[in-house]
Amino acid sequence: MREHGMPFNDEMVRATLGLRKTVTRRLVNSRNSECATSSLADVDLGKAFIDGNGALNAPDRHGPSVHRILPKWRRGHTLWVREAFATFEGAMGRGVVYRADPNAGGYVQLALCIPDRWRPSIHMPRWASRITLDVRDVRPERLRDITEADAMAEGVKPMLVEVMGQGVCERSHKAAFEVLWDGIYAKRGLGWESNPLVWRVEYKVKEVKA
Repeated sequence: MREHGMPFNDEMVRATLGLRKTVTRRLVNSRNSECATSSLADVDLGKAFIDGNGALNAPDRHGPSVHRILPKWRRGHTLWVREAFATFEGAMGRGVVYRADPNAGGYVQLALCIPDRWRPSIHMPRWASRITLDVRDVRPERLRDITEADAMAEGVKPMLVEVMGQGVCERSHKAAFEVLWDGIYAKRGLGWESNPLVWRVEYKVKEVKA
């Protein structure tokens, strides 16, 4: 399969449309990974590790074997963005509005939709998606290996952080990304401090439907 849906929240959508975001990190799990040599059910993803060649491996649950783990997205594949949306019936037929748009609320009122009719990104069908992305690169990383440049490519706005012992502050995209990540994953035990394995997915906007 060379085409995959991927959920984005509102801010990620805006950053992607503004070309500020060209990278996304996703937790390594059974939904987005596959085993190159066996069934994913036979490997222990909880003990997965990155080897010296930068490949992700996991031990066999039943024996001494080690299996290579691959992402379901590959270079050359296409991602279609799932985002929060609402539909309406107009003079020209069925239409779609997107919650990430600044004027989305006004469109919803004009279309006689109500705010509680916003549907979450995970429920977006392919036909309603407006953003298509080309996958440029996918590789495994530990979350905390992110660089300042890559945090900038994640589309986050920098925050001021104090430089230890210097009495000055500097703008840091990495610190902002840490706060953002923890806001989503810390309550699940997968926050910054736990340093989980992630797929680093680099992409380029291919198409945005009007």
